[in-house]
Amino acid sequence: MASTFNPVSAESLHYALLKAGFTRSTSGREIVYERVNHNAPCLKVRVYTSAHEGKETVAECGKDAIRAVLMYTRPNGSERPVKKGSKRVFRVGTTRAILHRMLKQAR
Repeated sequence: MASTFNPVSAESLHYALLKAGFTRSTSGREIVYERVNHNAPCLKVRVYTSAHEGKETVAECGKDAIRAVLMYTRPNGSERPVKKGSKRVFRVGTTRAILHRMLKQAR
């Protein structure tokens, strides 16, 4: 049986990520969440939600996945991904399953 797209609400993403210790910010118009590694402050996980300011749901089916990227902050303050590519969380299945996979990828 094929998995079904689930338009997860931006509010569900927001509460799940805040509860997990992430802070909210934006990158352009996209809402992103970040959490600094307390043992290595130069590393942080950034979650791109595919949600935009003022919208209640994330991007439409097939438009974008939720992405988790491990970022490195250089001594001069610039940032870069630790490795190319990002861990994608496709929005299929139940909302609970999507949020669980998202948090698992962001760990």
